[in-house]
This record gives sequence, C-alpha cells and structure tokens, in this order.
Amino acid sequence: MTITLKKIDTKIATFSTNRAKLQTLGHEIAMMIFMHAAPKAVSEDCSGTGDCTRALKLAKQMPKSWQTQLEKWFKAYSPIRLVTKNDKCEYDPKYKAEKDAAVKLAFWKIAEANETPFFELDEPESASEPMTLEQILAMIPALAKRIESKADKGEVVADALPQARAIAKALTGLNFASLNAKSKEAEANNNEEPSAAAKTA
Repeated sequence: MTITLKKIDTKIATFSTNRAKLQTLGHEIAMMIFMHAAPKAVSEDCSGTGDCTRALKLAKQMPKSWQTQLEKWFKAYSPIRLVTKNDKCEYDPKYKAEKDAAVKLAFWKIAEANETPFFELDEPESASEPMTLEQILAMIPALAKRIESKADKGEVVADALPQARAIAKALTGLNFASLNAKSKEAEANNNEEPSAAAKTA
C-alpha cells in the first residue's frame, strides 16, 4: 500500500464535528503519517519517506488538549517530535545521530501505536490561575445584564421577577469601593461582638 501526502490531506479535509468520529479519524490519520514516514523495515505497509510534516498539519486541526495528546503519542511510539505551538515537527536528535540501524528501528513502535490511539493517553489538566478581586468584579456587569435580559424576555418565572430585577440592580451597583466598605463594616461588627459579650459576662 502506497501512502501519499495527497491521501493524508484528503483524510484531514474530511474531519467532521462528531467527537468520537473525529478521534477515530484522527488516530487513522496519525497512523497514516506514522507509516508514511517510518522506514520500510518497520513494516511492509510503511513507505519509508521520512516525511513527518503532516503531523503538524493534523495537529493544527485539533483542539489544544488533543494536540498535546498527539504530541505525547508521537513521542511515545516514534522518533517524531511534534511541538504544535512552535510550528515544529522534526525527529529526535538521538534518532538522527544514531548509526545502528537496529537501534533506530526500535524507535518505531508500530504495534503499540496502532493499539493505543492518541486520545486514550491522559488528557492534560487545564492549568488555571487563582482569580483576583478585579477579575471577579469584571464578571459582575455581564451577570447583571444577563439577568436583566432574561427578565425582559420573559424567561424568569413571574414570582421570581421582582427579586431577579433587584439582584440585577444590586449587582450593577457593586464595585471595589462598595465591596471594600462592606468588608470593613463586617469586620468592625465582628470585632464589636466579642467586646459586647465580654461586658455582658
């Protein structure tokens, strides 16, 4: 079987919006890229071109989490090193420097690659920074507008409509100064309570 770049490009172009189909198709294309690049000595289905450039093209069609999984997949089962964010797709320097043909072939784990689709590798956890007060406050106007919009469109039950509008109005009036003042007031009240209790005792 001859795998050409045209065949790979055709497969990439057929990506649909169904997640499961996308994943299965993605793995199929990844294996085509793998076999197109891998030496013929790896398998009779391999083309031995050494061209792995379509790995980057495939990755660019994927969500970021899938890109990371695909990068891990190529690294785990081949000497292909894909770094999507840097637009890089190249071979491991150790692979390129290796003179022993048998050692180089060992980089290509075709059976394991076929048995373990990229999407079965651990999906990266999304790293999120703790929110600042300014960031939280920036979310409030949008929430107030959303509540008002729901109320105006009749998407709030009648019994809750007055409260919904009151909440929207209260949210609109929130800002750093008012929250800071309320925080200090609450802190002062908390400090007064132990003193009052002590006097009563």
